[in-house]
Amino acid sequence: MKYARIFLIFLILLIAVIVGSYGYYLYNLRPVSTNENKTTFIINKGEGVSTVAKRLETQGLIKNENIFKIFVYLHSETQNIQAGRFELSSSLNVEEILDILRKGKRDTWLTVIEGMRVEQIAQVLDDEFGLSREEFVSLSKNYEGRLFPDSYLIPPYFNNEDILELLLENFAKKISDLPKEVDGFSQEEILILASIVEREAKTSQDRKIVAGILVKRLNEDWPLQVDATSQYYKASLQYELEGWQDDWWPRVLPADLKMANPYNTYLNLGLPPGPICNPSLSSIESVINYQPSDYWYYISDAKGESMYFAKTLEEHEANIRNYLQ
Repeated sequence: MKYARIFLIFLILLIAVIVGSYGYYLYNLRPVSTNENKTTFIINKGEGVSTVAKRLETQGLIKNENIFKIFVYLHSETQNIQAGRFELSSSLNVEEILDILRKGKRDTWLTVIEGMRVEQIAQVLDDEFGLSREEFVSLSKNYEGRLFPDSYLIPPYFNNEDILELLLENFAKKISDLPKEVDGFSQEEILILASIVEREAKTSQDRKIVAGILVKRLNEDWPLQVDATSQYYKASLQYELEGWQDDWWPRVLPADLKMANPYNTYLNLGLPPGPICNPSLSSIESVINYQPSDYWYYISDAKGESMYFAKTLEEHEANIRNYLQ
């Protein structure tokens, strides 16, 4: 009789815990409030359920992050939450919020890669957003170098003008704290140098050394002798003559380096007329914080993976024989 009473008490307590837990679970699935005001909630690429749940609770959109995670796992939705920008309110319950995060993605990610030129960005907009590449090139022709490489959330109603404005605003924000002049070079000249460095070097350390070499050449009235500037001009000329190009960084031939044009840094002293691509913040900072050295020359190996520097023409020619031929 004693054990039966203990068992009964235990059973009652167990039922109470189960009912209480289930009630707590249901309570936390309900809306936080009746306030229907919308708030923007952004899920970044690669963000997991735990991070999303924590931020939803922090922003007052759900009652309990752990209950949200349990609900997501029970409904096997862990892989279905999308990256993007969403409009949510605290008047939505957990199921309604999850449904929006799963189905209601409003925006699309645009990724501008470091070193892209305007036409390459235009091609991405054509491929992924169905926007006119020719129109974007026409709008952006004076903004090469200022279309900041980054990932952007693009609303479905954005056109080419809206996207251009978004990229330019981000550029202005990113460089707002950078110096307007470095060693006599204006911000525009820094940007031109950064665009060259972006195409010439990959690592942060190599970029600083290359920037130092280019600055030294400019100061000593040496021609920059950069193939990338002739690549830029060659593709632009081919576009004018033949229309849209598949390769915007074509191989430079010896004949190209003998062609008189503003971007031929073998024939002309000084900088080309403008940036040749849209450089990363790393390349811009590499020019600002360039590394002085005894080097005058540099090459990349045939795979573009390693750089070799030289102090003399003889060393440079030896590097060419060893790593390029």
